[in-house]
Amino acid sequence: MATHEFTRQELYELVWSIPMTKLAERYGISGNGLAKACRKAAIPVPERGYWAKLQAGKKTTRKALPAAKRDTPRRVIISPPGKREDPSPPPLVPESVTAKIEQAIQAAKPVSVPETLSNLHRIVAGWVDEEKRRRRDGSRFSWAVPGLPMDDSALGKRRLRILSALLKAIEASGYTLKGEGYRDVQIQSDAMTIELVLEERIKQAHHG
Repeated sequence: MATHEFTRQELYELVWSIPMTKLAERYGISGNGLAKACRKAAIPVPERGYWAKLQAGKKTTRKALPAAKRDTPRRVIISPPGKREDPSPPPLVPESVTAKIEQAIQAAKPVSVPETLSNLHRIVAGWVDEEKRRRRDGSRFSWAVPGLPMDDSALGKRRLRILSALLKAIEASGYTLKGEGYRDVQIQSDAMTIELVLEERIKQAHHG
């Protein structure tokens, strides 16, 4: 897919006209990637549940586009994977950081995944509750994790159990998790904040 360039105003109009997941799919990127591009350019996006309220005829509020500051990009470039405009290599990781990462890997314990959906992590439980509400209201737009549909199949339940176990393991390691929706889950420590991106990769195998 081609690279697309927008002014702040153009992208602002788009994200308030089309759900983020649908818009991201149109341009060949993830919803998280589109949200990052909007944050970088100080472009407000609809809150979780906005489209469901709009479809139901409920009152919604459209956030105004703030004036660009001196360091705010005036134009936004969206490139699908493999078409990045900046070919520069990532910065080198300091040896001290590499050593800490290695220590954390060595100290890590296996994550045990429960066999039932009872006692889910609060963030995953929030996704499930939101999906149930969406279905109950008959909303067309799902705010569930992209690629992780909240279905009742064995695979769907397995996804939720694995995610819940991973989030619990992160907190058990001394980190703080914040956020309710898939777009704003963050891992926080005393020194930094890391945005958590959930992406499932499926490899298809043919058996003869």
